[in-house]
Amino acid sequence: MPPTAGLCHTALDLVFVLDKSGSTFGQTGDIKSFVTSIVVQFELSADLTRVGIVEFSSYARTLLELSGDPMEVHTGIRALSEPEGLTWISSGLQLGRDMILAGGRSCAGSENEEGEIVVGETPCVIVLLTDGQQSQEFGGSAEAIDAAGSVKSTGIAVFALGFGTAQEATLISMASTPSERYAFRSVDLLGIKRRYSNFCSQVMLVPPAPPAAPVPPAPPPPPAELVCYALRYPEVLFGSCSGVLLLCDWEAVSTHWIDIGQAKGYSLQ
Repeated sequence: MPPTAGLCHTALDLVFVLDKSGSTFGQTGDIKSFVTSIVVQFELSADLTRVGIVEFSSYARTLLELSGDPMEVHTGIRALSEPEGLTWISSGLQLGRDMILAGGRSCAGSENEEGEIVVGETPCVIVLLTDGQQSQEFGGSAEAIDAAGSVKSTGIAVFALGFGTAQEATLISMASTPSERYAFRSVDLLGIKRRYSNFCSQVMLVPPAPPAAPVPPAPPPPPAELVCYALRYPEVLFGSCSGVLLLCDWEAVSTHWIDIGQAKGYSLQ
């Protein structure tokens, strides 16, 4: 079933950069399931969340340009090809970066080294999913980390998620900060899927507004006899109500009746 409106009603550019190197053999279905589990958390439209998909092995290829159409996104997820080749993470990151920058939105970015949020128009996010390290033929991990740095410098947040032989230290170096949010390694895809089962809350760079304070219950209506008492005697109406019934301090009206009114022979009727 294609992804539909989900939990997050927000403007977002979200690009998946997916490893399809030979070592992911047998994992294609699980990778598709993971991507779908993230996408269905967002409401897709041209004005809200747009999704793009890139796959990489010995080269990178675009499966889906940024789209807010649920059917197009579903088709893009299904288009993930069978594993083959080496692991060229850099090529996938660069293709994902170029897709977002060509998308026409100003990226909000992620936290800088001081933990400050780079303010912009739209959160732009790359989710990198890999089961290993960049092949030495393409410069190894150092080159992948440099490529991720280039992506982050444009205001795009990078989630670096790994399983299999992926190394946590490399994921942390590629990911945005704080690494507790943006980097994660698991022995398998199921662990990653569980970790980001509420990806919507993880991806939003601006903390949600605190819930509104509960509205206090309306006070109970005053006893009818006190209303009559205040209306009957001007000293009560002006002394305890400022001349307006709606402004009455009913406790003061009651006190006046007990301490003064009864002694003067006033009536509550």
